[in-house]
Amino acid sequence: MTDATPGIRAYCIDPHDLVVAKLAAARDKDRIFIRELLVRKLVDPIVVQLRIAMTKVSKKRKSNMTDLLTRLIRDCRHLTNSDK
Repeated sequence: MTDATPGIRAYCIDPHDLVVAKLAAARDKDRIFIRELLVRKLVDPIVVQLRIAMTKVSKKRKSNMTDLLTRLIRDCRHLTNSDK
């Protein structure tokens, strides 16, 4: 808090944690959002993988999240290579 914002407190989610939540939801709009973060290099895929490993969900769910992340990373590489 500062004098300019008395009594106001804001919380900001770490982008890697946000990606993990969106991988768990796995909706089309989440895939698009994650892909954009990856293309713009706003998140590190390795950090996302580490956060998935720490997430308290079933092994099957973690596997699905990791598979989706892998596909999105591959899509991003394809997109950035086709721009060249």
